Amino acid sequence: MEGTTESVRAAVASVVVAANRTATLAAGLERTRSRNAATARAQAAKTREASVRAGREEARRAAADAATAAAGIAERLAPGPLSAPWSRDAGDVAVGVLAVADHVRVGTARLALDPTTAIQIPVVLPWLDGGNIVVRASRAAEDRARPLVQDILLRSLLGTGAGQLTLASFDPELSPTLALFAPLRGAHDDLVSTALAGAAEFGEFLDQLTRDVRRVTDMYRGERTTLGGFRRATSQPTESFRVVTVLNYPRGFTPELSSRLATLMRTGPACGINFLVHVDPDCAIPDRVDIEPVLREGWSLDLDRGTVAGLEGFDVRWGRTPEPSIVEAVIARLAARVKSAAAPRIDFAALQPADLWSESSAERLVATIGRCGHQQIDIVLGDDVEQTHNVLVTGAVGQGKSNLLMTLIHSLAMRYSPAEVQMFLLDFKDGVTLYPLARHDEESAWLPHARLLGLESDRAYGVAVLHHLVAEFERRAAIIKPFGDNITRFRAARPDASMPRIVAVIDEFHVLFEHDDALSAEALLALERLARKGRAYGIHLVLATQTLSGVTGLVAKKDGIFSQFPIRLALHNSAVESRAVLSQTNTEAARLRYRGEIVVNRDFGEVEANARGVVALAEPSQLAAIRRRMVIADGGRHVPSTFDGGRLPHYDTATGSCPEGPHVLLGHSIGVDPAPVWLSFGPDPGRHLSILGTGKEQPNSASQPAVSLAIAALSLAATSSPDRAEFWVVDVLPDADADHGVVDMLESELARRGYIVRRTDRAGATGLIHDAVAEVDVRREASLGTALHLVVFGVDRIPQITVPNFAADGACTLDDIHTIWQEGVPYDVHLLGWWTNARNYHDHTTNRGKGGLVDVVALFRVAPDAVSDQFGPFVQWSSPDLRVLVRDISLQPDPMVLMPLTLTPDEGCP
Repeated sequence: MEGTTESVRAAVASVVVAANRTATLAAGLERTRSRNAATARAQAAKTREASVRAGREEARRAAADAATAAAGIAERLAPGPLSAPWSRDAGDVAVGVLAVADHVRVGTARLALDPTTAIQIPVVLPWLDGGNIVVRASRAAEDRARPLVQDILLRSLLGTGAGQLTLASFDPELSPTLALFAPLRGAHDDLVSTALAGAAEFGEFLDQLTRDVRRVTDMYRGERTTLGGFRRATSQPTESFRVVTVLNYPRGFTPELSSRLATLMRTGPACGINFLVHVDPDCAIPDRVDIEPVLREGWSLDLDRGTVAGLEGFDVRWGRTPEPSIVEAVIARLAARVKSAAAPRIDFAALQPADLWSESSAERLVATIGRCGHQQIDIVLGDDVEQTHNVLVTGAVGQGKSNLLMTLIHSLAMRYSPAEVQMFLLDFKDGVTLYPLARHDEESAWLPHARLLGLESDRAYGVAVLHHLVAEFERRAAIIKPFGDNITRFRAARPDASMPRIVAVIDEFHVLFEHDDALSAEALLALERLARKGRAYGIHLVLATQTLSGVTGLVAKKDGIFSQFPIRLALHNSAVESRAVLSQTNTEAARLRYRGEIVVNRDFGEVEANARGVVALAEPSQLAAIRRRMVIADGGRHVPSTFDGGRLPHYDTATGSCPEGPHVLLGHSIGVDPAPVWLSFGPDPGRHLSILGTGKEQPNSASQPAVSLAIAALSLAATSSPDRAEFWVVDVLPDADADHGVVDMLESELARRGYIVRRTDRAGATGLIHDAVAEVDVRREASLGTALHLVVFGVDRIPQITVPNFAADGACTLDDIHTIWQEGVPYDVHLLGWWTNARNYHDHTTNRGKGGLVDVVALFRVAPDAVSDQFGPFVQWSSPDLRVLVRDISLQPDPMVLMPLTLTPDEGCP
């Protein structure tokens, strides 16, 4: 057979020789018996018996030697589970990822020498990477055909690297032969395909196999080899092996389909595609179907006659499916190994240049991320010939996407200096991937090329960064246009000019489009503009995601944006995601088997451009050492600006330079250059503060709204002086509330700074607020020259806030609050209040006709309808943790998202 190597031929021949030698010994034994019988007539009875016994022992020893030799050959060709008898511990020891069942045991050949002496030879045939098997079995022998097929497939799975062998089948009768392996689908969707039954769908499947043969053959680059040999030569499990089981052949076949099957049986084994064909001699051969080409392309097992080609004269006992308990244990082991399978290690540093920063980015950028067979996987950005400017990356959870991005980032950083390439790196997950690239202290190994690092980035920060890149694009356009609107020509004409290429890497970028709101629309416009035109000015995008299929915000613009992303890098993912990221007909990412294996496609995801490879391992300690070299080479000049979206800035860091006059501090802006946001709190109408919502609370810790209210009061104290302001504090919180500690701290700190502080609890709340109204009346007569800041924790929890107080002129506490809102500011009386329930605030204002009296409103965790109540129907906000939405109507009509401040060091997400 074609595809069978000379070494395999020799090994199989050795088995046959051993069998024939035993047969010769059997004949010799008969001659010995005859000789002994003739001698016996001439000898004494004692001599005759001794001679017969000696002859028999010699024959038995020779037979045993032959059987041992045959067993040794079988063990060498098909070690372990590929030929061993079935037992409960079958497959306990996993084979390596490069292992392949290139031989398999199909049964045992038995030859009787005499009534008491026989030899048994394991029947081992070339299999994966070398041949096909054709099983001839009539209806009468069907009870032997199915167990044999199952036995061969089960041994093949055990003898091949985890996840490196997939099973497919064609059976017009839909028999349950392969149902035994269905549980493996739980480990990998594509490991065991659903049986095909129609000629049309089997024809489409053969089309796919034909494309795979072409692709794998092209990968060999003219070398005469097999997939197993190629994998061993490269030490990579490139591609995977497939067994296609055809049952009840030639039932359901057309002449064209049968001819294509024979062709693939001839060409497929060298490319990892092998066929196990069950031929039914009782089936009427369809018109014009020639079955001989199929029969010639496989090792023939005749179950009706009990023979194997090359072992004529032997009685063959065929392999059988082990008992159900063994099958269940073996399938469970296989599934567990598939789930934990990983690619062999490819050393990252070995693929990179020895010298740092030895290349120029004037014409292009190159990053080496792994290997595809003997070839390095080079990702090229900015090449005007290849027109590969942007990269799209996908991969399911746990498949190595973070490792891939770190490999790409560090490969660029090793080749090009910070003067040649700058990076904007955003992570919309947990920030763990990019955390090592930031500067944490003098000893940390940061990435000098990183202009911005977004750890746990949120949508507002992501949009701010995109706007910054658009502004940079416009700045560069004005400089470059006189030189031909192309950075390469500009760098050639102005070699001394400083204009590094920019690479923006955005992990989980789909988060930008999770909500159909203004931020999503802004992100879409900026991203589309950068993708279409940024390349001319040296700005390249690397967008990574786990999922694209369900992001509705991208539906309208997806094709327009991704048409600018010719390079598609796909780790293992579902078939749906593979189609979304590669192309509608490309499910290759779903066929990947292990963590780190990748589909590299440089032609917008077209199927014909698929190539499989393995991503290099970005070992954290190795990368840290590389970054230390770069920091030293850079002299520490370039330090990333880091935005940590999961860690709140501290109040003390925001008050380093206070503005003049009374101001309230509610948080930090979210952007490329974040800064404290101070809001003027002078005598202009409406200068009150209302904080609504609950914020993210941790057990036994203060809530963000309470801390923000305290910080607002402290910032007023920091921008005033004790002789110009006083503070009245009302604490209406429940007795066991952890926020009481915030109120205690506020009172203590204000007193320490020399301010007059009046504090009351729930019982005195109504009286103190009424006193504030009286203070307004007093100030109408004579200005006191001091500001009064009434700070109320839990306004909506004031007892009987809407019940008239006849002891105080019949006004209720809510009426007093409205009076302060409406009349207090001209006399420097300001209310800073926190409503824990936004609906209560709405009732206290709009429903009583008092809306619009408060300029500054801050929302923490509130319901979507509460956002609309306060800021109108066109403002959408999902109330994320560690964020506050603030509107100051005196500054601008649109609210802004801020990071609230903390009074506790290193406070962030739990």
